[in-house]
Amino acid sequence: AAAKPATALAAAAVPAAVAVPAKQCNRDHSKVLTTDDVLCRVPKGELAFVTLANQAYGEMAVNWALLLLPMLERLGHGDRAVIAGMDQSGVDLFLKHRLPTVTTASFGGIAWNSDHKGSMDGFRWKNGAFRAYGVTKAEVVLWLLRAGRDVSISDVDVAWIAPPYALLRSVPDADVLSGTDCLNVPYDADRSPRKSNVRNCGHQSGSTWSAWFNTGVMFFRARPAAVDMMEEWRDTMAEIKGEAQVDDQLSFNQLVGTVGASGRHAPKFRRFYPLKPASEDGRVVYDGNGSRRIHAIPVSQVCSAHVFHVQQSAEPRGCLVLHLTFVEGWPKNPAKYWRLREAGMLPVRPEPFDQRYLSFTPPQPGPTPPERREPAPARAG
Repeated sequence: AAAKPATALAAAAVPAAVAVPAKQCNRDHSKVLTTDDVLCRVPKGELAFVTLANQAYGEMAVNWALLLLPMLERLGHGDRAVIAGMDQSGVDLFLKHRLPTVTTASFGGIAWNSDHKGSMDGFRWKNGAFRAYGVTKAEVVLWLLRAGRDVSISDVDVAWIAPPYALLRSVPDADVLSGTDCLNVPYDADRSPRKSNVRNCGHQSGSTWSAWFNTGVMFFRARPAAVDMMEEWRDTMAEIKGEAQVDDQLSFNQLVGTVGASGRHAPKFRRFYPLKPASEDGRVVYDGNGSRRIHAIPVSQVCSAHVFHVQQSAEPRGCLVLHLTFVEGWPKNPAKYWRLREAGMLPVRPEPFDQRYLSFTPPQPGPTPPERREPAPARAG
């Protein structure tokens, strides 16, 4: 039987009250939504789901929406997700699929940025353009936070499996929640205070190194501390010029204090370690600024492709999302499509896959050449 998309985990993940959409909000997805339309559709104090994409990565963004929107609609929250289109051809693609779309033209989208107009196709590999994308992402998140909306921001290579509401309720002290690159699930599950850790998994209080964050899946609460962190993140990226190899993820880890940095972020590394608890259970810690509280989401909930496919044999288990990290390929990473197909989470290109056999039509040989007979060699004498 063909693999079916993973379903929502449990009733505990559903918010206590199912929202009733406001009748007057714009739901015409054949046209670009205004910022006011989006704020109408997401009530103040509730969670908005956002991704950013251009046409080059548009198919992945469509897939992101085709997985997320039905999940939210079952909860009465179908109005609460939007794609922020970074170029006109991307916007046109999303509208063709009748997906909720805003444009980043007013947020500094790179297609409307004179320094990066020619960097749209494969801009992930162009440092300046990709950092400009990070600035745009920060501006979009700031707009929603300042309007009193909590924000879920995730990359287009994210496949939503279950709603994150129970996760958010479990860490009320956190201003910011972020995924990580940890691969050791049992170690990561134990957040008891201790100094020792394994690479990329040092997120427990008392840890003295390697508390790396992955910015592909993040949540921000509409609080002054989160706004302050996002403003600093935006400014850090905007100040870097040229093709310096500093992207949004590295700059975030520098401002948190995860890794050493020069300039104004230099003291944060020394203040961040050892990690200091910001909640009674130690699952929330202070960043290097000492005033902002961050939760490293367990790798069993924001699952990398290594955890999901290699360690769990493509079983969702406790994963809220599959983030397709630790997947390599070129160009535009076709291996990510293969992994989504294996998981039954590629509605943009529906194709049965039973997780046991791969079927294909082998190339056929050409016409058989005529038989050739070599003359017998002449015999001496």
